[in-house]
Amino acid sequence: MLFFSYSLSYEQEIKRVASSITFTIIAGGSKVKRVAVVDFTDLQGGRTEFGRFMAEELSVRMAKQAIGFKVVDRIHISKLIEEQKFNLSGLVDKETAKNFGRLVGADAIVTGSYAVMPNGVRLNVKLINTETGEVLTGTQVDFQRTKFIDELLSKRLDTGLATGVQKPPERTQTAPQTTPTVAGVRMRRDVDGSYVFEYMDFEYRIKGCRRRGATSNYVDCYYEVKNLGRSGRAFSIEFFEAVDDRGYRYQLSESVSTDLNADRSYSSYFYLNGVPTRSTKFLEIRGRYRGANSLSELLNAPWQELVISDVEIR
Repeated sequence: MLFFSYSLSYEQEIKRVASSITFTIIAGGSKVKRVAVVDFTDLQGGRTEFGRFMAEELSVRMAKQAIGFKVVDRIHISKLIEEQKFNLSGLVDKETAKNFGRLVGADAIVTGSYAVMPNGVRLNVKLINTETGEVLTGTQVDFQRTKFIDELLSKRLDTGLATGVQKPPERTQTAPQTTPTVAGVRMRRDVDGSYVFEYMDFEYRIKGCRRRGATSNYVDCYYEVKNLGRSGRAFSIEFFEAVDDRGYRYQLSESVSTDLNADRSYSSYFYLNGVPTRSTKFLEIRGRYRGANSLSELLNAPWQELVISDVEIR
């Protein structure tokens, strides 16, 4: 059993979000009678213990403050989501929100997403009317990254990042590239086996992949981004697909967007579940990246394709 403890400021932030949403519902009169709080997702729609924990906390606090409306039991919601295979990140779509609302019997949905930064996590929360698709209210919360938060973020609920692992039909397979390539960018292979390329004063280093144990189906892939230029520059990097040497294709959802001071690095990893022990390498790991002079400019910066070939599983 895990026992959680957090600072007063952490509790105050959760309480503030619950109060804000509850006030909006009450102020709206009798239009909203039942509210469903769903797991929050990362920017790619991935689910982690962090997103579930935050939704649980918010649901409990809203239920305590509720006047004139009820909060739908989250066990009931979770069962329906699993049975119907709902994509939580798609609930912002009007028709999807309406169908989901009818399914769980809710007039409104509390949903949202979060972005992981080097020192914190930014959570965006929305209250959506399931009949009209209108966003009734929204708020933003920043949490400091702690060991507890990082542990929750590392525990994925979508069977790792390799969701829906499938072996593609022969006709859809294409011959993998024999050398690592990045569109318009020069890539080199370091003596330690890392793949390294530079773009807009950022050095991107893919360090390689390692199995958690000789018989484990979990594989961790490590990467690092370093700012070689001036402070304040920002970058984004995403990994969304991998294919191993047995032809299995893995859908990934690893992403990060943040700024870095000069000569500072950001290190992280993504992991894949269900990788056969007989697989010895990934024929391709695909993603994209971009860089800009600031976080505000990053949103409009063009994406560049990232394709890395023949990454050994050690």
